[in-house]
Amino acid sequence: MYPLIVSYLKILYLPELLIFPFLMVCMLCFNWCVRNKIWRGLPYSLTTYFIMMNIRKQIKDARFENEKEFNGIVRLPKIKITFDNRSLKTGKIFIRSSIQYDQRLEKLRLDSALQNFIVERQYLSDDRNWYVYEFISGKSFIQETLNTQSKFIVWAHQNIADHHIRLDTRTVLPIHMLAVSGQTGSGKTMFLLSLCNQVLSKNSSHELFVIDSKRADLYQFAKSNILLILF
Repeated sequence: MYPLIVSYLKILYLPELLIFPFLMVCMLCFNWCVRNKIWRGLPYSLTTYFIMMNIRKQIKDARFENEKEFNGIVRLPKIKITFDNRSLKTGKIFIRSSIQYDQRLEKLRLDSALQNFIVERQYLSDDRNWYVYEFISGKSFIQETLNTQSKFIVWAHQNIADHHIRLDTRTVLPIHMLAVSGQTGSGKTMFLLSLCNQVLSKNSSHELFVIDSKRADLYQFAKSNILLILF
């Protein structure tokens, strides 16, 4: 195979001294494409590459490397990055755990290395071999603007079952017991009203009971929708 490649390059009239550097560049490009999964698209590859470089730099600056350093070359824990889909809004970072890195990885904060992404939670994998960091794009926190109730109902029913409710663009939960807390003016009542609207607009029928001792917004909502009100 190699003589054929060299012969082909000679046909292209490349000088003899440029053949081997050209082959090296091709091999490096091929290796980069494979490591960063170029078949999933160039945006995926570039995003993965820059996140990986930033994480490695942060870990190096935090002195995570092996104490045995030789001519500036250090050994860092193995890192893997995966995105949930092509939208590149959510994904996971896996960092190999070991006795040497365990305690430091438990306290590691990666947000500064992720630029436009935010770490939502971190935990140990089931096999206890990887620290997993789930991240989300900061753009996902942009608030949806729904000017009418009909638009809200359409948004709330996108790709969910009748026994689930939508909390936001990403979060869908089954209808179970739910506690809502927050300070005055934080939006608890509006949130509960949105849940009530979702339940009432389901294709399958649900019984909705409202208890509002203050007889405020929830009481008026239940009254206008002819619901059973408990005092």
